[in-house]
Amino acid sequence: MKEIDYSSWADYITDLIDLYQIENPKVLELGAGHGQVSSFLNEKIQSYIVSDKSLEMMKFCSDKIARVTCDMTSLPFKKEFDIIFSIFDSVNYLTTPNLFVDFLLECKRVLLQDGIITFDVSLEKNSIKNIKRLNRKGNHIGINYNQKSIYDRKSRLHKNILELEIDKVKYIETHEQMIYEFEEYFIFAEDAGLRVIDCFDCFTFDDASRKSERVQFVLGKL
Repeated sequence: MKEIDYSSWADYITDLIDLYQIENPKVLELGAGHGQVSSFLNEKIQSYIVSDKSLEMMKFCSDKIARVTCDMTSLPFKKEFDIIFSIFDSVNYLTTPNLFVDFLLECKRVLLQDGIITFDVSLEKNSIKNIKRLNRKGNHIGINYNQKSIYDRKSRLHKNILELEIDKVKYIETHEQMIYEFEEYFIFAEDAGLRVIDCFDCFTFDDASRKSERVQFVLGKL
């Protein structure tokens, strides 16, 4: 995780907000993790809530930011937001089409009429390109780690197995992501009654395609 430039990611989210000219937005972040991006965005956004399914993750977020523990497919909010976003291909953890549509329906429910939902996704090209790099082991701040990355082209499941050794105690984490086809996201949006406003190569404003590695989707209400 130390390789990720969260500051640049925060700048990109800010640029998206500026692009759609949303003033004083009410913002909800889903799958916020440790709050790495929120630490940069919090000073720029006055009304900002971060959320994650993991209570342990939320404990790392700054006390200065409103935090909620929840599943992105079952949001506890009644208020509505101008912007709902998720980063770092968190939505790829929604490993069935039904789960993905449930996620979009929940976002739609708490989205203002002129608001946007934006998230990035990892496509197959990204999995294939990085599979070798993601098989690695070493020591970081005294923690021994061994990461195994497996991508099954038939099932389109990308599995990352992380073995950690901390104070001679071993821990194993397994993460599974579904690498959907580029075109499937348009179907999911349609099934949820949403429209695709834009579809960018991630971190740019260039049009994305099925040949892209990562794609930034921007959705809105019909």
